[in-house]
Amino acid sequence: MVSPRPSFPMLFLLSVMGILSRQAYAEVSENPGLADDCGDKVYLVKDIAESCNSPTNDCDSSVPSHMVGMGGVLYFQAFDGEQKPGGPHGVELWKSNGQAGGTTLVKDIAENSDPKELTVVADTLFFVARETGGVYALWKTNGSEDGTKPVKTLTSASSEFELTALGNTLFFKWEGQGNGTSKKLWKSDGSKDGTVEVKAAGGVEYSNPMFLTALGNQLYFQADNPGSGVELWKSDGTEAETRMVADLVPGLGRGSNPSELTVANGRLFFLAADPADTLGNNGLWKTSGSEADTELIVSAKNSSTLGSLTAADDKLFFTVDDNKELRVYRDGVGAELIRRFSAPISQLTYVNGVLFFSRANELWRSDGSKVGTRLVKEFDTTHVITRIAPGPGLAILVVDRGTDYALWKSNGQTEGTQLLHAYPRRSAVPPTDAIVSTANKLFFVATQFREGSSQYTVGDELYAVDFKDVDCTPPVVTPCADSMTVEALTPEGAQVDYLGTPVTDNSLAPTSMTYTPPSGSLLPWSNTKPFRVSAVARDGVGNQTQCTLDVYVRDTQAPKILCPTEPLVREAEHLAGTPVTYEVPVSDAVSMKKVSVSAPSGSLFPLGKTDVTITAEDGAGNLSKCTLTVDVRDRVAPSIECPGPQTFMVSGTNGGRLELPEAFAQDNLAPPEVSYSPARDSVFPEGETVVTATATDLGGNTAHCTFGVTVVRDGEGVPPEEEKGCGCHSGPLRGGAVWLLLALLPAWARRRAARLEA
Repeated sequence: MVSPRPSFPMLFLLSVMGILSRQAYAEVSENPGLADDCGDKVYLVKDIAESCNSPTNDCDSSVPSHMVGMGGVLYFQAFDGEQKPGGPHGVELWKSNGQAGGTTLVKDIAENSDPKELTVVADTLFFVARETGGVYALWKTNGSEDGTKPVKTLTSASSEFELTALGNTLFFKWEGQGNGTSKKLWKSDGSKDGTVEVKAAGGVEYSNPMFLTALGNQLYFQADNPGSGVELWKSDGTEAETRMVADLVPGLGRGSNPSELTVANGRLFFLAADPADTLGNNGLWKTSGSEADTELIVSAKNSSTLGSLTAADDKLFFTVDDNKELRVYRDGVGAELIRRFSAPISQLTYVNGVLFFSRANELWRSDGSKVGTRLVKEFDTTHVITRIAPGPGLAILVVDRGTDYALWKSNGQTEGTQLLHAYPRRSAVPPTDAIVSTANKLFFVATQFREGSSQYTVGDELYAVDFKDVDCTPPVVTPCADSMTVEALTPEGAQVDYLGTPVTDNSLAPTSMTYTPPSGSLLPWSNTKPFRVSAVARDGVGNQTQCTLDVYVRDTQAPKILCPTEPLVREAEHLAGTPVTYEVPVSDAVSMKKVSVSAPSGSLFPLGKTDVTITAEDGAGNLSKCTLTVDVRDRVAPSIECPGPQTFMVSGTNGGRLELPEAFAQDNLAPPEVSYSPARDSVFPEGETVVTATATDLGGNTAHCTFGVTVVRDGEGVPPEEEKGCGCHSGPLRGGAVWLLLALLPAWARRRAARLEA
């Protein structure tokens, strides 16, 4: 079989992708653009209507439509040929996983049941299908034939029910019970009895709900009330909370006719009549659900036509003056004019941080600023951009070239806007819808020609392309091989949070970095070898770049020594030395190798101050030193005992030198030095003198005592009783002793003269 070459008549793209912040986009925007060539990898999923193999162009097409993804599977309506017994089934519900064998009929509900409004609520797919007789019914499916069941018959030939999901509840509009043909709001939990009409609070009448829009736990919609006209309503599914939000043009009864309900930045924006505008133009409003916070934020000003409301994170883009002005609204800033164009702009589409739009044959982009709003690419003047839609981190463009279509991709840069595929036109009427993103694939409708011929081999059928074949370029990590250093905090190492690695990608899809081991892991320490972390950068479609990150977990902090700031004072115990014990805490957060001291605790320390050096070394070789001063002091005073009172007899009137007895002194370390005042060899005058004896030890401590010394002249003041006995006494001598003294006087005089000369 010839390799299929698909045709893409018209692509309506619905893709759920992540949102990239403006800051992140600014980093990406410096990328030179898409430098890849993924090649033509579009493929036919399955030729569902296989009657196009004739040589004529009159062939069936399944024309897949109403596409929606659920659980990685595509669900859609398709026609497999006119229904016949044992043959084709007509227009029914199909599903596909992107492979021919996985593309199957879900269930043959009825002859051409025409399933529409496929809506996912939690893990259930709701839709309306036409039953025998032409009336529609509400159905649900879990994807299996047995799990595809009717919920409730809707006795109406109308096929517009606006199925809308709000949490786990399905809402839709349908004729009210007992109220003629006016439509009401309904809700369903998937059961027949749980599919009921939602009445308004207080029994207020309303009809014809439209533009059902979910925001938080509220459903907003337009509804008609006999007294207020068409105004904005809301409901949480209960009667008590189903009510009008605000009467924007009170008293007139004509209503404000709200439309283009758009959710942006947690608020509901919508267009509605400006009460001050005499021409009936719409202004731009916003609300959080109460009348008090429903306000007009952009006036119609009697001349402008607002439209094209497009949500963009915290911004709302819109057009003014018949789509010739692009404006942006931000809370706290208001509405700003970004740029005025000479021709209308259209196709406003927000893709991961960038607003794309077209002006005839030109592709433009905006980040919400005047500087960031610029032309991306100008196509040939005969070409028209008919569709812009979000793809896998890229904008997907459909360009009508007159004789055929071309599919382009763009990341918002001129170099990054590239042709994906060109395909011929089958007819002037394209399929009603085309692309849905699910299971990492873009599904769409295309037509295949016979090679070298204008005859079709495949009609409008289901085609697909993998995300990686739209964007096949992996992200760039700059630099890929880098290193970082952290401090070890424990013996096991440190918990490391890796630094953000700069990553750029050729698409607008957000990128991610995955580390092994993950950030925050405990890495071992080593002062010589890094721990090698494996890093993988992935873009939004799964392309990846691997690199390594060298993490050095090092111990650079020296051990801590808690040295006392004041000297360690101890009392001296022995002259040879005093044993002194001390404790100096030493610690290290990672590892301690050794601690050395110049004088260990318990050593003998001499009297006085001695410096002790403490050195600590950890396992990484870091050193710490400190000095502890040990001060051994002698603070115990000596003891001293003086002799009793002394009396001496001298001749002459000038006193004399005496042989005084010594005081007795002692100390706990060494004999103290004893000094006298006056000195013992002083000349003591006649009369009484008090002598002070002072003992001083090695520490300078002193002790004192006193004794009296009395000097008298010969023959005076000696009591008679002192002359008795052995003749030994203190004081003057009398009687025979005088003669002895006279006999010895010459010899004593000579000795005295000699002593004085000495």
